[in-house]
Amino acid sequence: MPTAPKNIFFEIYVRAGQVGGEEARFALVCLLEPLQAKHLQEKIKTTWDIEGRVRVFGALDLEKLDEHFTNWFNTANL
Repeated sequence: MPTAPKNIFFEIYVRAGQVGGEEARFALVCLLEPLQAKHLQEKIKTTWDIEGRVRVFGALDLEKLDEHFTNWFNTANL
């Protein structure tokens, strides 16, 4: 797995905290294949202990990204 998405994701994590505080949710939209995107999301979620606050949208999510974002936003406080 390339290291670039992890570096970018760390930047997103830092900026989200600066803008939205400790409970900010954040996402990475990238061209990773589904298994790679899921693996990256799980690894970051568990490594950084940020359950429910992180989402990786991969290549197959791009076609309906607006729907995926809407669903993700609507589940923020469930």
